[in-house]
Amino acid sequence: ELYGLNVQDIYELSPGQQWMFDEAQVVTSTFFIQALMKIVGKINVAAFRQNLDKVVNKHDGLRTAFVHTGLAKPYQVVLKSRQAELLLRDFSQQDESEIDDLLEQQMLADRRRGFDLERDVLIRIAIYKLDEETSAILISLPHITFDGVSSMILFKELFVDYAFNESGKAIEEIAAGRYTNYMDWLAMVDKDQEKKYWVELLADLPAFRGIPGHQP
Repeated sequence: ELYGLNVQDIYELSPGQQWMFDEAQVVTSTFFIQALMKIVGKINVAAFRQNLDKVVNKHDGLRTAFVHTGLAKPYQVVLKSRQAELLLRDFSQQDESEIDDLLEQQMLADRRRGFDLERDVLIRIAIYKLDEETSAILISLPHITFDGVSSMILFKELFVDYAFNESGKAIEEIAAGRYTNYMDWLAMVDKDQEKKYWVELLADLPAFRGIPGHQP
Protein backbone atom coordinates (compact mmCIF):
# COMPACT_ATOMS: atom_id res chain seq x y z
CA GLU A 1 0.00 0.00 0.00
CA LEU A 2 2.90 2.38 0.68
CA TYR A 3 4.54 1.86 -2.69
CA GLY A 4 1.75 0.74 -5.04
CA LEU A 5 3.05 -0.78 -8.28
CA ASN A 6 6.55 0.54 -7.66
CA VAL A 7 7.78 -2.68 -5.98
CA GLN A 8 10.59 -4.55 -7.74
CA ASP A 9 11.66 -7.18 -5.17
CA ILE A 10 10.92 -8.19 -1.58
CA TYR A 11 13.51 -9.84 0.69
CA GLU A 12 13.83 -10.98 4.26
CA LEU A 13 16.41 -9.05 6.26
CA SER A 14 19.92 -10.41 6.65
CA PRO A 15 20.97 -11.15 10.28
CA GLY A 16 23.01 -7.94 10.41
CA GLN A 17 20.13 -5.88 9.02
CA GLN A 18 17.71 -7.48 11.48
CA TRP A 19 19.95 -6.53 14.40
CA MET A 20 20.28 -2.93 13.23
CA PHE A 21 16.55 -2.71 12.54
CA ASP A 22 15.70 -3.99 16.02
CA GLU A 23 18.03 -1.38 17.53
CA ALA A 24 16.77 1.59 15.53
CA GLN A 25 13.76 1.62 13.21
CA VAL A 26 14.31 5.36 12.94
CA VAL A 27 18.03 5.89 12.38
CA THR A 28 19.57 8.98 13.98
CA SER A 29 23.09 8.86 15.42
CA THR A 30 23.10 5.06 15.62
CA PHE A 31 24.12 3.28 12.39
CA PHE A 32 24.21 6.62 10.58
CA ILE A 33 26.85 7.06 7.85
CA GLN A 34 27.74 10.67 7.11
CA ALA A 35 30.55 12.24 5.11
CA LEU A 36 31.40 15.88 4.41
CA MET A 37 33.86 16.90 1.70
CA LYS A 38 34.95 20.20 0.21
CA ILE A 39 35.37 20.44 -3.55
CA VAL A 40 37.31 23.09 -5.44
CA GLY A 41 35.65 23.84 -8.76
CA LYS A 42 32.19 24.81 -9.92
CA ILE A 43 29.55 22.10 -9.67
CA ASN A 44 27.18 21.58 -12.58
CA VAL A 45 24.10 20.84 -10.50
CA ALA A 46 22.05 19.51 -13.43
CA ALA A 47 24.84 17.11 -14.41
CA PHE A 48 25.34 16.06 -10.78
CA ARG A 49 21.60 15.39 -10.44
CA GLN A 50 21.65 13.30 -13.61
CA ASN A 51 24.61 11.25 -12.35
CA LEU A 52 22.96 10.82 -8.94
CA ASP A 53 19.79 9.48 -10.56
CA LYS A 54 21.90 7.07 -12.61
CA VAL A 55 23.69 5.75 -9.51
CA VAL A 56 20.44 5.32 -7.56
CA ASN A 57 18.91 3.45 -10.48
CA LYS A 58 21.96 1.16 -10.58
CA HIS A 59 21.98 0.06 -6.93
CA ASP A 60 19.10 -1.76 -5.25
CA GLY A 61 20.23 -0.55 -1.81
CA LEU A 62 19.54 3.06 -2.76
CA ARG A 63 15.97 2.19 -3.77
CA THR A 64 15.24 0.21 -0.61
CA ALA A 65 12.68 0.61 2.15
CA PHE A 66 12.13 -1.51 5.26
CA VAL A 67 8.45 -2.28 5.74
CA HIS A 68 7.17 -3.33 9.17
CA THR A 69 3.89 -1.60 10.04
CA GLY A 70 1.16 -4.21 10.52
CA LEU A 71 3.52 -7.10 9.75
CA ALA A 72 4.78 -9.92 11.97
CA LYS A 73 8.36 -9.15 10.86
CA PRO A 74 10.05 -6.54 8.68
CA TYR A 75 10.89 -6.98 5.01
CA GLN A 76 13.30 -5.19 2.72
CA VAL A 77 11.44 -3.81 -0.29
CA VAL A 78 13.38 -2.73 -3.37
CA LEU A 79 11.48 -0.18 -5.43
CA LYS A 80 11.60 0.08 -9.21
CA SER A 81 12.33 3.80 -9.07
CA ARG A 82 13.21 6.27 -6.37
CA GLN A 83 14.83 9.71 -6.42
CA ALA A 84 17.44 10.72 -3.88
CA GLU A 85 16.98 13.97 -2.00
CA LEU A 86 19.33 16.71 -3.24
CA LEU A 87 19.45 19.97 -1.26
CA LEU A 88 21.15 23.14 -2.53
CA ARG A 89 22.13 25.98 -0.20
CA ASP A 90 24.19 29.13 -0.69
CA PHE A 91 26.62 29.99 2.12
CA SER A 92 28.76 32.28 -0.04
CA GLN A 93 27.58 35.42 1.79
CA GLN A 94 28.51 34.01 5.20
CA ASP A 95 31.65 35.12 6.99
CA GLU A 96 34.47 32.69 6.17
CA SER A 97 35.26 32.22 9.87
CA GLU A 98 31.71 30.92 10.44
CA ILE A 99 31.59 28.37 7.62
CA ASP A 100 32.97 25.37 9.49
CA ASP A 101 30.57 25.94 12.40
CA LEU A 102 27.65 26.27 9.98
CA LEU A 103 28.57 23.02 8.25
CA GLU A 104 28.89 21.25 11.60
CA GLN A 105 25.41 22.50 12.51
CA GLN A 106 24.06 21.16 9.20
CA MET A 107 25.59 17.75 9.89
CA LEU A 108 24.13 17.64 13.39
CA ALA A 109 20.67 18.71 12.18
CA ASP A 110 20.71 16.02 9.49
CA ARG A 111 21.63 13.32 12.02
CA ARG A 112 18.87 14.50 14.32
CA ARG A 113 16.42 14.34 11.42
CA GLY A 114 17.48 10.74 10.88
CA PHE A 115 15.93 8.21 8.53
CA ASP A 116 12.52 6.60 8.84
CA LEU A 117 13.45 3.25 7.28
CA GLU A 118 9.90 2.60 6.11
CA ARG A 119 9.08 5.94 4.48
CA ASP A 120 12.22 7.99 3.79
CA VAL A 121 14.46 7.83 0.75
CA LEU A 122 17.60 6.29 2.26
CA ILE A 123 20.17 8.66 0.80
CA ARG A 124 20.41 12.43 1.15
CA ILE A 125 22.93 14.80 -0.41
CA ALA A 126 23.33 18.51 0.29
CA ILE A 127 25.52 20.87 -1.73
CA TYR A 128 26.61 24.06 0.05
CA LYS A 129 28.09 26.79 -2.13
CA LEU A 130 30.91 28.38 -0.13
CA ASP A 131 32.24 30.77 -2.82
CA GLU A 132 32.46 30.91 -6.61
CA GLU A 133 35.05 28.10 -6.73
CA THR A 134 34.40 26.01 -3.62
CA SER A 135 31.50 23.86 -2.43
CA ALA A 136 30.93 21.47 0.44
CA ILE A 137 29.00 18.26 -0.14
CA LEU A 138 27.29 16.36 2.67
CA ILE A 139 26.10 12.81 2.08
CA SER A 140 24.02 10.87 4.60
CA LEU A 141 22.72 7.32 4.50
CA PRO A 142 21.88 4.55 6.99
CA HIS A 143 24.39 1.75 7.61
CA ILE A 144 21.61 -0.84 7.17
CA THR A 145 21.79 -0.38 3.38
CA PHE A 146 25.53 0.15 2.89
CA ASP A 147 28.72 -1.01 4.59
CA GLY A 148 32.13 0.68 4.46
CA VAL A 149 33.33 -1.02 1.27
CA SER A 150 30.05 -0.33 -0.52
CA SER A 151 30.18 3.30 0.58
CA MET A 152 33.57 3.76 -1.06
CA ILE A 153 32.18 2.39 -4.32
CA LEU A 154 29.20 4.72 -3.97
CA PHE A 155 31.38 7.78 -3.38
CA LYS A 156 33.50 6.91 -6.42
CA GLU A 157 30.45 6.62 -8.67
CA LEU A 158 28.85 9.79 -7.30
CA PHE A 159 31.86 12.08 -7.38
CA VAL A 160 34.72 10.63 -9.43
CA ASP A 161 32.47 9.48 -12.27
CA TYR A 162 30.72 12.88 -12.24
CA ALA A 163 34.09 14.64 -12.50
CA PHE A 164 35.19 12.41 -15.38
CA ASN A 165 31.92 13.02 -17.21
CA GLU A 166 32.30 16.78 -16.78
CA SER A 167 35.86 16.66 -18.13
CA GLY A 168 34.74 14.63 -21.14
CA LYS A 169 36.92 11.65 -20.23
CA ALA A 170 35.66 8.11 -20.71
CA ILE A 171 35.00 6.04 -17.60
CA GLU A 172 34.84 2.28 -17.27
CA GLU A 173 31.34 1.19 -16.33
CA ILE A 174 31.24 -1.58 -13.73
CA ALA A 175 28.01 -3.52 -13.53
CA ALA A 176 26.40 -3.66 -10.10
CA GLY A 177 26.00 -7.08 -8.55
CA ARG A 178 22.41 -8.11 -7.98
CA TYR A 179 21.31 -8.08 -4.37
CA THR A 180 19.28 -11.22 -4.98
CA ASN A 181 22.55 -13.12 -5.59
CA TYR A 182 23.76 -12.16 -2.13
CA MET A 183 20.47 -13.21 -0.53
CA ASP A 184 20.58 -16.56 -2.36
CA TRP A 185 24.11 -17.13 -1.06
CA LEU A 186 23.12 -16.12 2.46
CA ALA A 187 20.28 -18.64 2.45
CA MET A 188 22.78 -21.45 1.73
CA VAL A 189 25.17 -20.53 4.56
CA ASP A 190 25.26 -23.04 7.43
CA LYS A 191 24.61 -20.59 10.27
CA ASP A 192 25.31 -23.13 13.01
CA GLN A 193 28.69 -23.91 11.49
CA GLU A 194 29.45 -20.21 11.11
CA LYS A 195 28.56 -19.57 14.76
CA LYS A 196 30.70 -22.50 15.89
CA TYR A 197 33.69 -21.11 13.97
CA TRP A 198 33.46 -17.67 15.54
CA VAL A 199 32.80 -18.98 19.06
CA GLU A 200 35.95 -21.10 18.84
CA LEU A 201 38.01 -18.32 17.29
CA LEU A 202 37.03 -15.78 19.97
CA ALA A 203 37.03 -18.20 22.89
CA ASP A 204 40.27 -16.86 24.43
CA LEU A 205 39.17 -13.23 24.40
CA PRO A 206 37.93 -11.63 27.64
CA ALA A 207 34.17 -11.26 27.98
CA PHE A 208 34.47 -7.47 27.76
CA ARG A 209 37.14 -5.45 26.00
CA GLY A 210 37.44 -1.73 26.58
CA ILE A 211 37.37 0.78 23.75
CA PRO A 212 40.63 2.76 23.52
CA GLY A 213 40.19 6.24 24.96
CA HIS A 214 36.80 5.38 26.48
CA GLN A 215 36.36 5.45 30.24
CA PRO A 216 33.75 2.93 31.46
